[in-house]
Amino acid sequence: MNAWDRYWHGFALERPRIVVLRVLFFALLGLDLWLINIEHAPRYGAGDFNVTQIDFLDRLVPTPTAAVTGALWLIGGFLALRAAFGVAVRQSAIGLVVCYAALYFWSQADSYQHHYLISLLLIIMAFIPEWVWHGVDAPAPPADAVEQPPDRPPAYRHWALRLIYVQLALLYFWTAVAKVDDVWLAGITMDQLTTSAEVRALMAGLAERLGTEPAAIYPLAAKAVMLGEFFAAAVFLWRPLWGIGLLIVPFFHVGVEILEFDIEWFSYYMIVLDLVLLAPPRLVALLHRAGTRAAAPLRGAWAALTAPRPRGSDLTMAYAGVVAVITALVAAQVPIEGATLTATGVGVTALLGGWPWPRPVERPQLRAAVQVLCAGAMIVTLASSTVPYDYYRLWGGDLTRRGHHEASVEMYEKANAVAPPGPARELKLGQVLQRLGRRDEAVLAYRRAVARVEAVIPAAQRAVHRNAGDAKARFALADLQFELLRRCQTLARVTTGDERAQAEDCARAARLASEENWTRGLELAPRDREGLRGLNSLRRLKP
Repeated sequence: MNAWDRYWHGFALERPRIVVLRVLFFALLGLDLWLINIEHAPRYGAGDFNVTQIDFLDRLVPTPTAAVTGALWLIGGFLALRAAFGVAVRQSAIGLVVCYAALYFWSQADSYQHHYLISLLLIIMAFIPEWVWHGVDAPAPPADAVEQPPDRPPAYRHWALRLIYVQLALLYFWTAVAKVDDVWLAGITMDQLTTSAEVRALMAGLAERLGTEPAAIYPLAAKAVMLGEFFAAAVFLWRPLWGIGLLIVPFFHVGVEILEFDIEWFSYYMIVLDLVLLAPPRLVALLHRAGTRAAAPLRGAWAALTAPRPRGSDLTMAYAGVVAVITALVAAQVPIEGATLTATGVGVTALLGGWPWPRPVERPQLRAAVQVLCAGAMIVTLASSTVPYDYYRLWGGDLTRRGHHEASVEMYEKANAVAPPGPARELKLGQVLQRLGRRDEAVLAYRRAVARVEAVIPAAQRAVHRNAGDAKARFALADLQFELLRRCQTLARVTTGDERAQAEDCARAARLASEENWTRGLELAPRDREGLRGLNSLRRLKP
């Protein structure tokens, strides 16, 4: 029992390791919520249908909506970025359990299993006290701080820190167990998933160095991955293996990205966690000393900015209220549905983050600046990405499939209003308008569809001319020409006279140019999935 108690309650991590974990994990989570998850929000509650992750919840919870889902993810991103900066970290982690983990269990609309892993990690992190995270107003090191040599950074104990390692060990262990399968061990799965010409050439070169046949390298690699994941589980359970694990475990996830598996940002999460959690203590101490020396010139200015300024509770509450109003007004500018709900949630969490409870806020000016900065970062991130466009186009597509054409017109118009340069949803909009009998509006939409593609083709042609051996550049140009072909064909079907003849000429020229670039791209990368799929789609399209 003493050994069991020491394993959980005697486990300590160095302060720099904890700080880097906080910064990288929460910053990555915030960007993931804003850049990836938001566009999935229209899936939730589509057709008034929902299935929860746990059976009994189906009878207890209402059907989610796109507006509520999007607002929860936007608020969660705000909380995650705030935690990365060290403001109200534990409070933010608890809020993320509601915004992220609760939403995961609420619906199966997103099937990526790493959402479950992130949910479990957030639940664990919600138990870690503020002083462990070292937020901006953490108190003096408590009695649980570990005695360290003078050349080592301070370290803190907490059972939840150990539980993070145990959770990751369980992840790797069960992933390895799932690969104890004849199909996987025969290398069939890896062979089928490896379609990139560059990766297959790399595998062939590895086979040559090992003195074996290229076909034999895939079963060998499959068995190595399975054994490596069993080893990774042991690494996270036993500290002496961290150094060896650091040299091996992250490369599983690097390999996943090289193979171009579509698992969103899971690999990035795991690479960050592996590098931060497995770095040997001596390396952490070395980096800590280097960082301390590098930051020495800035120490005076930082101390002046963050100097404690105790305030009366009434004044602090008023200060927190003003900051909450400002952050809410900034958050209200989000260009997606549910802006009012998002602004309310961000304002409330900002108020709680600056409220002088359970103890006075010693650095209210820094806490306020960080929260307003995070709200502004949310607006800038959405405005500089394709997320609002993807959000509305996917929603419009779902409404179209369900026959809700009037509502889909509204969503496509919103998508086109925030679309980046290049193809938008003008073609889809025209098709829906045509179904509704609004022919003149449909023709205008088709003309805009042609013009949008024609405007970006010259830049793609210049990219091909700069690097004629780049298959990806060829495929990008071929795809644009294919899109132009479809749009010109559609315009030709709904127009007459000279305009129809011009549209038909446009379609013929686009078909020839697209086929040429798909073919030349496949000569450079014969097994590329994008190229094969594109050429097949072109050939199936009727003249």
